[in-house]
This record gives sequence, C-alpha cells and structure tokens, in this order.
Amino acid sequence: MSKKIEISQAGDKQALICLLAKLRMRCDLQAQAKGLTEDTVDSLSEKAIDALPESTLVHITDAYFIMHKLGVSDAEIFKKIDLQRSILGQDFSAPEGLNLSTYIKWRLKAEFPQMTMLEALVVNMEIFYAIQWFSQLNNMKTDWAKADTYAASVLKTMQDKFEAIKATSKVVETDEKEEQAVEDVITEEVPERLKEKSSKIWLTVLFLSLLGGAALVWFVFGSLDGLLKWLSSQ
Repeated sequence: MSKKIEISQAGDKQALICLLAKLRMRCDLQAQAKGLTEDTVDSLSEKAIDALPESTLVHITDAYFIMHKLGVSDAEIFKKIDLQRSILGQDFSAPEGLNLSTYIKWRLKAEFPQMTMLEALVVNMEIFYAIQWFSQLNNMKTDWAKADTYAASVLKTMQDKFEAIKATSKVVETDEKEEQAVEDVITEEVPERLKEKSSKIWLTVLFLSLLGGAALVWFVFGSLDGLLKWLSSQ
C-alpha cells in the first residue's frame, strides 16, 4: 500500500509542488504509462519542478492569497496573474466570472493541454490541498481532515478505475491469445494439412499413372500373355 502523502507537512512552496505532483502520479494513468512515478519527482531539477503543472497551480494560489489580503478583487487578481504569465510566454486572457478554483483549472488547461485528459476530481484535489496549505501559511482557518478525506475518496475512485481498466485489458489479452491460437493454426497446422493433402495427391497420381500404364499394355498386347510372348521374341 502506498505511503500517505502528508501535504500539510510541506515545508515550503517547492516541497508543496513536489508533494502535489506525487499525488497526481497516483491518479494519472498516462503518466504511469510513460513510466513516471513518485520517484521521478524526487529526481527532478529545480528548473524541471518549476515546469510542472503543480508549479503553476501553487504560484497562482500564492499570488491570489497575497493580493486578496490586500483587498484586490478576484477579477483584478486574475488580470494581474494573466499579465505575469504573459511575461513568461503564457499569453492567455481569462474569461470573466471565474473564482480561484475555476481560474486555476482554466489556466492549467491553457498552459498544459495534456491536463485536459486528467480527471477533474484530481485537479480539484490538488487545488483543495493548495488552498489548505496557503490558508495554514497565512494563519487562516484550515480543514486538513476534510481535504484528506476528499483526497482518499479521489484516490479510491481512481484506483477503482485503474482496476476496471486492467480487467478490460485482461479480456483484450485473452482475445489476443485466441487470435494468436488461430494464427498458429494457420502458420503451423494448415501447412501440415496441405502437406498431407499433397502426399495423397501424389499417391493418387502415381496410382493413376500405374493404372494408365497397365491399361496401355492391355490395349497394345491384348493381355499379359501377349506381353510375355513379345518379350520372348526379342
């Protein structure tokens, strides 16, 4: 069983990014298919960590908390974040009427198209944890128990989906084995059958040839006695 990831114990923002990324790895079938694991996150350089989707999520949440404390409206916060991100080459303008959660989801999809393949509840889990962490950092009310319960539910849901996919894969594997068995018949048994049939054909041809020869003798010499008389006269 996988060790519980203690998001609340992240010592700084970079640690938070890494822990969230590890949590996603447990839910991201595409990442797992590419061989990416929690250990992969541990081996990433600082630059690579900054390029993770979780880095965008954490930095947006951080900026939101800072500006929100200063009394800046959500709409203005998102405009300022858009401006900051455009300087980094991510020039997208958010639609109106978003809150922190929906803005993060929109921004992740804009900057990381591959995230669209990730289950929405996984992103919700990451956002929920990030909000709890920054609330704790800013001495605000937190509900880690609720976040952990939600995360456990998400992980269970994703695990069930993975098991269902594996079960489907087994059916496919079984079908492939059956197809292979049929192919084996074609590549092995059928040639043997053709060989047997060929032998029978040659035996038939030989028999007919002998029979034809006997018929010719009978036609020319009238009988076996006629053949013997002809041979003795030579």
